[in-house]
Amino acid sequence: VAIEELHSRNTRATVRDAVKLCRNPEPMLRESAALVLGQLNFSDNDTGREINKKVVDLLCELMISDPKAMVRAAAACALGHRALRGGDQAAILKALERGTHDRSSAVRYYTAFASGGINVSGAETVLERLLRDKHKEVRDWAAAVVFMQEGESHILYDTREIRDALLELTRDPEEEVRYEAFRSLG
Repeated sequence: VAIEELHSRNTRATVRDAVKLCRNPEPMLRESAALVLGQLNFSDNDTGREINKKVVDLLCELMISDPKAMVRAAAACALGHRALRGGDQAAILKALERGTHDRSSAVRYYTAFASGGINVSGAETVLERLLRDKHKEVRDWAAAVVFMQEGESHILYDTREIRDALLELTRDPEEEVRYEAFRSLG
């Protein structure tokens, strides 16, 4: 409820408070603050772009450095939302590259989610790695990202390597993964 309220406020004070909570020693507060920062909309003027850059930088730092997986996962999720809201995609991509190697499958899962908002060269290698992840939820979401890109103005994920990874997933032991692979190939 508190997160929903902060989303609806979308003020400078909300940004200030969420940024402050990202430094709180309590992991649940850092997690919630990251999710809030992912959802806020900033104006498309110089001030809004500056705030967006600072927020993306903070979320990247949390995703890469926070000791708690739940916070890193929330930051990855938030970066996906920031990418869709005009965040610095090159900076987000660097964090996502690191996220593919995170020991937490939850972080890798949200890294796959976040890759759906990226439209810069190099994102395809992030997604390819996630399509071959050892956890089914990560593979499933990565394949879903390819499907969600259908009809988009970009075809970033239409590479030979992605298609090969999807073909491998059509033989995955998990039905959900196979389903998403077939949808994406279609």
